[in-house]
Amino acid sequence: MVSCSPSAQESTANDLASAAPGPFSAEDKRVARALSVGNSQLLDAADSPYEQALLCNVAINYMAEALEQRGGLQPDQQQAVALARDFFAERARDLGLGRGKSPVEIERDQATKASSIPEGRAKAQLAIGCVQRLQNGGQS
Repeated sequence: MVSCSPSAQESTANDLASAAPGPFSAEDKRVARALSVGNSQLLDAADSPYEQALLCNVAINYMAEALEQRGGLQPDQQQAVALARDFFAERARDLGLGRGKSPVEIERDQATKASSIPEGRAKAQLAIGCVQRLQNGGQS
């Protein structure tokens, strides 16, 4: 015999769907960002796309160097890291040149940004935030 009543699995799915929260508040979003592996707060606070590009370039270079030192990356992973490095370096250079900066000024800005971000976890989280934004259609 076939029953017309919903299965237990369907009932559970319906119960979960009806219990889902409504729109998230600003505080909910802030907490979620704080718990995220990637950190884009520095990017959000940057004054311009150029500043964001400098931050991402610093962070990606830090992560790439750390990963290279530890080894163990597969060739396709090494290629992905190299592509990310190239992308963010070109973006910082292009945006800097677009602001009328010389290559020397861009390198100086890069060094200033590098010294303004603490080593380790902060740079790693920033790098992840940059890649996440890139994956989501932003360019940072």
